[in-house]
Amino acid sequence: MSLERTNKTISELIRMYSSGDIAIPEIQRDFVWKADRIKLLLDSIYNDYPSGAIILWRPVGFDKNKLSLFIRPERLHLYENSDKLPKFLLLDGQQRLTALASVMLPEDEVMTKLGEEINLPFIILNVKGKKIEFKAMKNKDHFSANDVLLSKILSRPTDDSGITYVMTELRKRHDITIDMLKRLEVLKETIYEYSYPVQIIETDNYPLVAEIFQRVNKQGKILVTAEIELANIIPYWPKLSKRLRDFIKSMKRLGFNIDLPFLMRCLSAVANHSAKIDDFSKQIKKGSYSINQLDKFFVKTTNAIQRLREILYRYQIEKSEFITTRNAMVPIVYTLARTEKSPRIPQKQFIEYLLYAMAAGRYGEQSEGVLRKEFEFLSNERRSIQNSFKLLLKDVKDS
Repeated sequence: MSLERTNKTISELIRMYSSGDIAIPEIQRDFVWKADRIKLLLDSIYNDYPSGAIILWRPVGFDKNKLSLFIRPERLHLYENSDKLPKFLLLDGQQRLTALASVMLPEDEVMTKLGEEINLPFIILNVKGKKIEFKAMKNKDHFSANDVLLSKILSRPTDDSGITYVMTELRKRHDITIDMLKRLEVLKETIYEYSYPVQIIETDNYPLVAEIFQRVNKQGKILVTAEIELANIIPYWPKLSKRLRDFIKSMKRLGFNIDLPFLMRCLSAVANHSAKIDDFSKQIKKGSYSINQLDKFFVKTTNAIQRLREILYRYQIEKSEFITTRNAMVPIVYTLARTEKSPRIPQKQFIEYLLYAMAAGRYGEQSEGVLRKEFEFLSNERRSIQNSFKLLLKDVKDS
């Protein structure tokens, strides 16, 4: 591996990002920044405050088919109809670059270029303000006559966008001074020319890249354990990230809001008889499972979660918000997966377990320890899973 250090302006980074020269790897999480956070980033940039660094991976020795396995599927369309390959994959700085692109690209290009399911941030400037001040709005209904969308100032020239268009429109107004117009030009130049320190890793070792990604994000304490471990797993289980995200979205459409940590815990439990995600990750890295086995675990896990949702719905628990801790559902999902082809446990026992566990505050600060003991109990091969769950239910009732 080699490490190159350089600097790149925001305008250069956004051009590379929107053209596909910089791709988003599958190990990255979704874009999660809201308009208020984007506003603060822009304010830091405008005031020339430090705002982090960018880490890129320059992949070497990969053909198009192999490299496409590492790219988030939402952006693969940028490479489908040509021999073009991304020059870099973004390891750190995704939230910042996506946030900046969302206010620097024309509105109609944000979704096609970024491939992200994001709400367009309405960041505005009041052109008559005494100084540049960024404001985040929920929608255009709250705009005043003096508010201008920042994206119109920063995006490339079109019929209704770009600094030239904005300046032309504003010059028609008698209440807009030359100083106000110059302020907008300075703003655009300041943001475009702001320079980020960039570190470029060059290697053909994707597991090593995933490890670096993990270390960088552990230091920043930005990602939760599930996201960190998912980054470790993906080099050995391609396309898992998209399958997880798609399943979470499909459940959300049914009114059952689950998150990545819950889904990863369940997957770990079904595959490894333990809810510890990092243990599952280690087993995958060791090559303990084939891709075919892992795919079967995924199907068993998601089928069990769907069955759980149906059971909850029958007992009129129609919203996942009624369940105060998702950890209480993990042993149930595991048990449902284990009873897929054997005599099933009465559904009432699952509901009882869930209600007693929540009422007793069973999963508090010591949830990791509680789950470990429960899975030692449930995975006991000397008992059937039906008897194990019955005894577990008795334990939670007595606690």
